[in-house]
Amino acid sequence: MCQSSSTTITTLPPELLGEIFVHCALDEPDSPAMLATLSHRFHKVALSTPQAWQWLTLSLSEYPRQVCSRKTHLWFARSAECAINVKVNLIPSSTYMHQIPNESSGTYLGISESLKPFFSRIHSLNVDATSENIAQYFISNVYSSSSNTALPIPLEGLVLRINSDFPTTLLPSIPASTLIPFPILPRLSHLQLVNHSLPNQGATDLSGLKILSIIRPVRAPPLTIMNVLRVLCHCRSLTSFTFEGRMIEGPMAPHQNEDEQPEEELSTPLTLPAITQFSLRSNRIPQLLSALILPELRILTINDLDGRRPNASEETGTMLRQLLVRMELPRETRKSDGLRILELRGVTIRRQYSVWEWCFRRMWNLEVLGLKDTNVDEAVGILLSSIHSDVPVAEGTRREEIVCPRLHTLSVTGELPSGSLKMFESCRPATRVVQEIRKEGSDLGLDLEPRGNWPALVDLSSPVTGSGGFGFGSSFDRQRKTIGQEGNSDSDSKSSGL
Repeated sequence: MCQSSSTTITTLPPELLGEIFVHCALDEPDSPAMLATLSHRFHKVALSTPQAWQWLTLSLSEYPRQVCSRKTHLWFARSAECAINVKVNLIPSSTYMHQIPNESSGTYLGISESLKPFFSRIHSLNVDATSENIAQYFISNVYSSSSNTALPIPLEGLVLRINSDFPTTLLPSIPASTLIPFPILPRLSHLQLVNHSLPNQGATDLSGLKILSIIRPVRAPPLTIMNVLRVLCHCRSLTSFTFEGRMIEGPMAPHQNEDEQPEEELSTPLTLPAITQFSLRSNRIPQLLSALILPELRILTINDLDGRRPNASEETGTMLRQLLVRMELPRETRKSDGLRILELRGVTIRRQYSVWEWCFRRMWNLEVLGLKDTNVDEAVGILLSSIHSDVPVAEGTRREEIVCPRLHTLSVTGELPSGSLKMFESCRPATRVVQEIRKEGSDLGLDLEPRGNWPALVDLSSPVTGSGGFGFGSSFDRQRKTIGQEGNSDSDSKSSGL
């Protein structure tokens, strides 16, 4: 038998090894610097792979100001001309704050000053802060020199995440005199606001925004429906919108910009011509969706936090019918293809209301239906309403009579009712019944696992010592040794440089 040569990661071509480094950086941004210390070969590959240095993380609680500055310069130097995605954690630890109790705005000045020379190469910025003033101060200081150059700010993605649980007695203050006007971001296409107030349309141009996500804790003060509509009115190019939080009915809140569209003009349905994905985790969902026309909608996710209110089923069904009818209104462009994916959570479906069967029959192109915390039997009953229980669909029913004829996936999260789903599987064998495997508390998603093909989780139930790194005893180290043993190449392992 021929003895195969050794196969270790260090024998891979530099190009392939560089691709591995890039994928490692996607999961752990600091991995290029760590991998470069393992061997001379790894060091050479890390230096010659600028794409692996496209992700930079800076933390106020982990690194002193001087370390943040050196790390920033290192990453921008190693990444050559590549644009960089920067994540900054401005939430200081209590230990850090006790060490520098007299610092105020200077606490955040060090990190922002280190990024300021490279503002033209920042592709996206992800900021965790303890208040909106701190986040605004940081971003404004990073881009304070942009007004002195003819270069536009190339920032395309912005995430602002506010942690209100941090004890305010330890926070450095930001004097009002030091606040700088928020920069104009003409190329901003992705915006995510977590526990943050709605964007100021007068200070930020939202006309080019493609993806908008507004996430607020349930305990946060509710927003008025009119204020949410006002934001959407300034984002006519949106393709994806996500909203999580509570809403109330009421007049539009006062705003600094006098040129805002008046409330009476927003009383007519608002058309968002480009939006294809719409996700809501809120209350008063029928009131918001009833004010919109979404002709290109493909994916609709509804998580009703008030799904047990009186008449909730009829209200939601009527809203869905109105949404589907508006999608079919005559347009100058092509006709709508209709919904492809519908995910319902906390929504009560009742066959006694004919509007639900009307909606399901109208969704000719629906491909995926996700159900969570709802009455699955009622939905399955509607899907089987045109099929005899003892005749498979291919033999007994014309395709145009089938409810949702293109449906290929029915996702049920939680316990599977055996009776109705078994009947569904026998009558509609072309539709796959699956159960989503997810962590408790997460929302519905599209990572669906078929029944009977669930992965075994027994081996992952207990932590493995050292499994998270690249050193001795890690998964990386054990896998490397296994590969070397399979090749019977002790000599090559010794010469690998690890």
